[in-house]
Amino acid sequence: IYTFPEQQLLALLKTNRSLSTFDLQLKGFCTPNTVVHFLRNKGVKIKTTRRETIGHSGKLHKNIAHYSLEGESYE
Repeated sequence: IYTFPEQQLLALLKTNRSLSTFDLQLKGFCTPNTVVHFLRNKGVKIKTTRRETIGHSGKLHKNIAHYSLEGESYE
C-alpha cells in the first residue's frame, strides 16, 4: 500500500520520462528524496541520475537529482 505522496510521485514518474528535484518541488514535494526513499524500500526501482540543472531563479546548480522509473516494478 502506498501513501498519498507516494501515489502522486509514482503517477508523475509514469507520465514523465525524468523529473528533477526542482520539478518535483514545483509540484508540491518539499523533499522528494524522502518519498523516493520510501518507494525504494517498498520495492519500486527508481533510477537517480545527477546532472547540472537550471533552478527556479535561473541559476545553474550542479549534481541535482533526476528520478526515473526502471522496469515495471511499481505495478
